[in-house]
Amino acid sequence: MQFEGVCPNAITFLCGLRACASLNAVNEGQKIHAEIDRKGFLNQDLAIGNMLVDMYAKCGALDKAEEVFDNILVRDVISWTALIAGLIEHGNGDKALESFIQMQQEGICPNAITFSCGVKACSLTWDINKGKEMHSLIKHTDTLACDAIVSNTLVDMYAKCGLLDAACIVFNELPTRNIAGWTALISGYADCGQSEEVLKCFDLMEAEGVTSDSMSLACSLKACSNLTLANKGQELHAEIERTGFIVKDAFIGISLVNMYAKCGLFAKAQEVFIKLPVQEVTAWTILIGAYIDHACEREALTLFEKMQLKGVLPNTITFVHCLKSCTNLMDINKGQEIHADIEKLGYFEGHLSIGNALIGMYSKCNFLDEACILFDKLPLRDTVSWNLILAAFLEHKQIDKVLDLLAWMHFEGVAPDPFTCACSLKVYSSIGDIEVVQMIHSEIQKKGLLEDDILLGNMLVDAYATCGFLSAAECIFSRLPKQDVVSWNTLITGYCEHGDGETVLMRLELMQGANIPPNSISLVCALRACVQIADIKKAQEFHVEIERQGLLQDIVIGNTLVDTYGKFGLLGKSYEVFVNLPKKDVVSWTALLAGYADYGHGKEALMFVKQMQSDGMDLNDVTYICILKACISGGLIREGLDAHGEIERRELLEKYVEVGVALIDFYAKNELIARAHEVFDSLPARNVLAWNTLIVGYAENGCAKEALNLFECMLNDGFSPDVQTFSFILMVSGMIGDKEWGWYIHSELEKKGLFQASALGNMIVDMYAKCGSFPSAQTVFFKISDQDLVAWNALVTGFAEHGHAHEALHWFEHMSTKGIFPNTITFLGALKACTTLGFLNKGLEIHANIARLNLLESDAAIGNSLINMYAKCGVLTKAREIFHSIPDQSVISWTALIAGCIEHECDKEALMYYKHMQSEGIIPNFVTRLCILNACSSIGTIQMGREIHAEIEKEGLAQTDVVSNALVHMYAKCGSVDEAQNVFDQLTVANVVAWNTLAAGYALFGRHTTALTLINRMLKDGLKPNMVTFVTALSVCNQCCLFNDCLMFLEAMNTEHGVHVAIEHITSIITLLCRVGQVENALAFSNKLPFVSNLVVWLSVLSACRANGDLECARVAYKHAMCLNNEDPAIPVLMSHIYRGSNT
Repeated sequence: MQFEGVCPNAITFLCGLRACASLNAVNEGQKIHAEIDRKGFLNQDLAIGNMLVDMYAKCGALDKAEEVFDNILVRDVISWTALIAGLIEHGNGDKALESFIQMQQEGICPNAITFSCGVKACSLTWDINKGKEMHSLIKHTDTLACDAIVSNTLVDMYAKCGLLDAACIVFNELPTRNIAGWTALISGYADCGQSEEVLKCFDLMEAEGVTSDSMSLACSLKACSNLTLANKGQELHAEIERTGFIVKDAFIGISLVNMYAKCGLFAKAQEVFIKLPVQEVTAWTILIGAYIDHACEREALTLFEKMQLKGVLPNTITFVHCLKSCTNLMDINKGQEIHADIEKLGYFEGHLSIGNALIGMYSKCNFLDEACILFDKLPLRDTVSWNLILAAFLEHKQIDKVLDLLAWMHFEGVAPDPFTCACSLKVYSSIGDIEVVQMIHSEIQKKGLLEDDILLGNMLVDAYATCGFLSAAECIFSRLPKQDVVSWNTLITGYCEHGDGETVLMRLELMQGANIPPNSISLVCALRACVQIADIKKAQEFHVEIERQGLLQDIVIGNTLVDTYGKFGLLGKSYEVFVNLPKKDVVSWTALLAGYADYGHGKEALMFVKQMQSDGMDLNDVTYICILKACISGGLIREGLDAHGEIERRELLEKYVEVGVALIDFYAKNELIARAHEVFDSLPARNVLAWNTLIVGYAENGCAKEALNLFECMLNDGFSPDVQTFSFILMVSGMIGDKEWGWYIHSELEKKGLFQASALGNMIVDMYAKCGSFPSAQTVFFKISDQDLVAWNALVTGFAEHGHAHEALHWFEHMSTKGIFPNTITFLGALKACTTLGFLNKGLEIHANIARLNLLESDAAIGNSLINMYAKCGVLTKAREIFHSIPDQSVISWTALIAGCIEHECDKEALMYYKHMQSEGIIPNFVTRLCILNACSSIGTIQMGREIHAEIEKEGLAQTDVVSNALVHMYAKCGSVDEAQNVFDQLTVANVVAWNTLAAGYALFGRHTTALTLINRMLKDGLKPNMVTFVTALSVCNQCCLFNDCLMFLEAMNTEHGVHVAIEHITSIITLLCRVGQVENALAFSNKLPFVSNLVVWLSVLSACRANGDLECARVAYKHAMCLNNEDPAIPVLMSHIYRGSNT
């Protein structure tokens, strides 16, 4: 037109601007704008100004629209509406509302279109209050109240703001309900996830004869997808085909593909997909995502490859879907291919969701280093990024790394979400840091996260339970807004992990009472609880229920049943369950062989290992732990060494510290403590369990001091002891009487508030009692909140072991007043006290209680203690009776009877029992042989003594102090002092007992000079003499009438050697004075002694005369003793024995 020289007028400009608006041709619009300005039409014609505003607004040039709008001298409702509509069309709801308010303030009344735009602005900004204000204005304007466009916009506004009831009210008030109103309502229901209401509305719409549009169809298809209503979806498909929407509207086609795919009808989805006029990336992505949702990850990746072959470029969502497939399949190779494509397209830097998906994929595929590299490369990290990397390290139990990441996240100011809080709870509870757990709990409460997030509530329950704060866990559990099966299982698992089987079963009953059926986790805990409380019948009841419900198909439950029967020692039943498992994995085999290993069937366990390998099953770390247990129980050292070699070949020590712990235990149990320490030193990472195992190993190998040194090293290395460590050190401290270490542990437990817990409190009482610190033991005893049988036993046995027999019996009797019933350990302590005191009547009373409880038949230790008690009290007939009533007569039983016979001078009977014992195939122990050597000494049976000596030499025990002293004593008493001297000469280091014994032997058989020479040599060699040394020396002086030597020894006792004068020494001197006729000097000497009465001295002299056969000296002593007390019958009886012995 312009080319032909025709000048445009106002209408021409209006038409041109309208065309530019329709075509989004802002550049052409600007040219027209320039022409309008040149001709000065803008200020002359308001319609042109309004059209310019509209054109710029529709083209998205909002700044230009506002500039034109501001230059219009007189603005009307159309001007404002054009601007407001443009702002809304480009999502600027806030600015649109501001303009609407400003328009009203300028006195311009909005029309129907303006109100529609204003209501749309309220939808965009979710400003429901402003929307209600507009609705009120509309209702009070008759022309607007009936306007279908305005009403439909109100329906849409209420629906988008989630006020569906209000939307329905407006919708139902419409005089005519057209497609716009129906679509607004249907879209609202769809946006709020009310799929059933969507389909109801769609059916009502069709019933009213309103023809559906693409939006209502798309919403209805989405509803079918959500509800997986394939039949309804197929009805909609028919309608779409009839109306031709599949060709006209690409979104409808994609929605159809999505519906069929989500309903699992992939063939139909593919059929629709092929019909699409353009197979764009969205359609491909929807189909790929649907395959993944139906666990068809491999098919999803195949479709992705086809898409690439078609030349369709993936978008962000496509890549995220495909990476999820690789993650689920653990297909790292394909994942790396996709990663390369992502890098090639430059998607990593600009799309955080892709970066997060890559981190998740590498983490799940155990490529943590790659995940970390990508995490560090992310230009921007959101909470999801942090959560993924935290979860990855948490999954791999790299606690220190998780703690570092949490600190870094906090430093960068990233706000944690519920998942982050859950990870934090998991990691801090795993290290027992209850203070941090409580801080996280406090933050969660402040943010009100527990009200909507059941996962977080369950994690809190788990965190407190893991830290052992079960009452707090129970409290949180009771306050959860909803308790699902996971909540119950979390609480039940907490009790189970802390060994509280009874509470587990009680909570399981409550769970079922709340109509929540137990799942596999609940039943696994139930079976473990039965093991904890040793209730095999209850376990069998659960087994019946499991079979009734057909749950044996669940491999976890099946494996737990195998393990449960194994732990009860019902190995046949364990094997039966194992054989009937529909599927067996490495855990099944390991559970089976663990039972056999635990009950001493090590060889059978290793046979199962061979069978397992022949079935193609690969051994894991737990299997090797069980193999080592089997080697311990079966004494299979060679097999254990082979297992160690295999463990090193597989590099399991580098990955699993638990395997190292099992190796330490294996070597320690087989008395190869140096090898155990070597394994410990070779561990790349040590934990508290490794330290505990080595400490116990040293203790059990008789190296208690080394065990305490290790504990000190553990503390110096920064390891925090756990309850087991404290228990072990208390035990070791008690073993060697190291009160200082015991006191340290006590103080540490007091700081932690743990010592009042009965188990640890009992161990502290036991430690102090074993160390002989009874005031401390009793103080702790009274502080224990629940003084159970174990605490009482610690005191009773402690007093008994330290010779405080009266106190032991006092506490034993005091128990019954507190309603505490004794067990085997209590009775053993009480019997020991009766034995020490010779309290036969009390012993008989205890025996009656033992018989009433049928303990004698079931516990050999009780029988042995009764034999010992009766034998020591001189009632050998009763001791024999008990001995013969014991079903299993062990070496300890025989030794107790033999020792009793010897103590009461029935040495021949003791030897008879010894021979009988050997004929029964019972191998004598160290104590038995010592007893028999004493018997041989007493009756001079040197041949038997030599036989015992030969056995001792064979076993390499001759060099021990107790044995060598007993041999010297036996040979000396049997008159073979040369053989005694020979044994003495073979000693590496002879102690004072050996010297005394040999000297006494020489003296006994009249070799007095040799005896004195030996004693003088001993003193010259610097060996510290004791009371017995001087008894022998003075006795020899007495026999040889060496009065001066006697006085010299007496003088040396006090001045040089610090040995206190005893009655035995005085007796020798007075006897010697009597023998040389110096009776007055003997009397004078005895009168100088303040610590003994004269009668005691003369009775001692009489005893000495009886032993030496010295009748003359005896007559003098008898005369003086009778002068002092002529009513004591012991004096004439003793004298009569002397006469009988001298045959006078």
